[in-house]
Amino acid sequence: MGRRRGQRPSKGNPYKKGASWMVRWREDVLLADGSLARVRLTRKLADSKGPGAISKREADRLADEQVFSKLDAAAIRPQSMATVNQFLEARFRPNIVDKTRSPHYKNVLPHVARHLGTLKLRDVRPDDVYKLLRAMEAAGLAAQTIKHVLAAVRRVFRHAKELGYFQGDLPTEFVAGPKVRPRRRGALTPEQVFWIAEKMKPPYRQLVLLLATTGLRIGEAVGLRWKRVNLTAEARLVEGEWLPAYSLRVAETWTRNRWSEGKTESSLGLVPLPVVIAAELEAWRGMSRWNGADHAVFAVSRTGRPLEPSNAARKKLKPVLKQLDLSGEISWHWFRHTLASLADEAGMSEAERQAVLRHSDPAMTRHYTHTRLDGLRAGLELVAGRVMAAEKKGPGREAGVTEKRKVM
Repeated sequence: MGRRRGQRPSKGNPYKKGASWMVRWREDVLLADGSLARVRLTRKLADSKGPGAISKREADRLADEQVFSKLDAAAIRPQSMATVNQFLEARFRPNIVDKTRSPHYKNVLPHVARHLGTLKLRDVRPDDVYKLLRAMEAAGLAAQTIKHVLAAVRRVFRHAKELGYFQGDLPTEFVAGPKVRPRRRGALTPEQVFWIAEKMKPPYRQLVLLLATTGLRIGEAVGLRWKRVNLTAEARLVEGEWLPAYSLRVAETWTRNRWSEGKTESSLGLVPLPVVIAAELEAWRGMSRWNGADHAVFAVSRTGRPLEPSNAARKKLKPVLKQLDLSGEISWHWFRHTLASLADEAGMSEAERQAVLRHSDPAMTRHYTHTRLDGLRAGLELVAGRVMAAEKKGPGREAGVTEKRKVM
């Protein structure tokens, strides 16, 4: 806690020292053994001479804003003397990390602890947060990673304020993160999909064909179990519900090396399975040693666990894409965009595409639908043909009516 009496800005405090405004105060600090010790501290506020010099009144304001207001906060909230690292270990991890069991914090909290950990909660200012962001940029970290770290810092200080460890405006209040360039998305042609599938061995061939013809998310596809895939022409009862002929049921996903429920409630449900794709999956089932009802459809490891999407993309998908001279940004998710676009070209309505993709908002379905140049060209050829045909006929009755309206 800080001593408040006699430490407010006064005639002798702040004071001039050379060409600088200085401020001094006494403060209780927490030692390593947990005891308190009172120390005398001095700090430069600003220049008193030169181009950037400020007045005594401005120095008083800075002293109150940067030093004495925080001492008041320490007197009212003695917990704010704890360092960021102490708060992370004593309060944030037990209350937030351990309860949510989110692996997200495992990756981002080390950055927070490294750059802000030794600062007291009450001493962290927006400048310190900006220094953290600049240090991460200098280290070459991705903009998306930096945004995640900033979000974690916001969550830490919100929790500190909720528990009474922090008072006043949060140091992250007006701190803006870096701009993240949106990942380019697009759709593949039917020829490209078939060529990619032909270049890949089972079960990666079947995975590509399934993604491109059903629109499943990669986590949903590798999270499929054989009991929820009906490869026959007859409906059957699975887990108390009827599974129609040539269909599959999305009930769980494989994410971060573990089973989990679907992304959203609307993402769960039945998905039609084309007959030719059912035949491909049946061929793979005959080859796989993991073909029991509860086994994963795309189990390739010795333990029977589903294949890991990121490893499969790096080792299997990317090398094939390089042969096609396709962009390095293409991922498993492109096949979902591909299904939306090919279904549009096949004449499926927006409502039908939305149902297949299991989107809750039709605007998202439109985002996934990409019109190819060939499709645009065909439409423009029709327009051009009508224009040229009208030129041969000359102005008709409708043109005359339009002209008359203009005169009136």
